[in-house]
Amino acid sequence: MFLTSRLSAAIAFASQKHDGQRRKSDGYPFIAHPFAVASILIKYGADESTIIAGLLHDTLEDTDCSPEELEFTFGPNVLRMVEDVSENKSLKWKDRKINYIDNLKLISQSSLMISCADKTHNLHTFLEELERHGESLWKKFPAGPEVTFWFFRSVHEQLKIYLDHPMVGELSVLVEKIPGTK
Repeated sequence: MFLTSRLSAAIAFASQKHDGQRRKSDGYPFIAHPFAVASILIKYGADESTIIAGLLHDTLEDTDCSPEELEFTFGPNVLRMVEDVSENKSLKWKDRKINYIDNLKLISQSSLMISCADKTHNLHTFLEELERHGESLWKKFPAGPEVTFWFFRSVHEQLKIYLDHPMVGELSVLVEKIPGTK
């Protein structure tokens, strides 16, 4: 994929919106995560709009970006994909995770690809940090290992059903590395 003007605009937009944010898991600048998601999508041949939505997938959840701003800047298709993979933060943690999992059966293949890339990078980071810091990692994630890993496994199970794409295999490899997975 070539760096188009639209993709460049999405990189700048995501960088500005996530400016100053840090990832809870590893403390790196947050923008590394959307870049990693976009890289996974590029690796698996996603189209430009899907890659852009991957870069922007956390803007509605974690920044001051409004749906109207996102739609005006990147169009209704990108907005739809970002909304498809955004959690409802007004719900309690477990309820919003259940809502997210349930919605996977209702969204497009492009949105499912973004979800898969997002969870692939998140789980990869989680497993690295767990190896590096051990059980002290759970101080940053009060839901604890059982519920956290339940979420990753549940998303993976839904993606195996609804996403007809080889990228699910990369997530499958990581899910097998979750402690206690047989």
